[in-house]
Amino acid sequence: MMIWNFKVTTPDGLRAAQLHGLIGCAVFGVQAVLGIALLSGAAGLTSSQSISVVVGAGIELAVAVITGLRLWQGKGAYWGMALAVLISLELIGKAVQVSVVGLLIGGAVLVLLLSGIRGALAAKRNAAPG
Repeated sequence: MMIWNFKVTTPDGLRAAQLHGLIGCAVFGVQAVLGIALLSGAAGLTSSQSISVVVGAGIELAVAVITGLRLWQGKGAYWGMALAVLISLELIGKAVQVSVVGLLIGGAVLVLLLSGIRGALAAKRNAAPG
């Protein structure tokens, strides 16, 4: 439990929580890049369905990059929440497809991202006004 449940009241715990959020964003971004590369390379972009999947993965990649950058700055709680919704939707799709490995990876990414969101909210709460 102490692996991902940090005391966000200390600077070290806050930074560790933010780092976990960054790792979650990076893994999700790599998954999106692999999806784009594999789909556009293997099937080609000939059908409207493959084009829409590539565009959707591109949007997921953009949200992951923006969220990662914002979490690195100690902010990004709302971007993190948006990415958590995207990851949850991905998990629903993987559950429907019965992809056990996808569910495990997606679940781990979601846990990491939730730690980062927690760190961003704590940083916002502990920030001095001004």
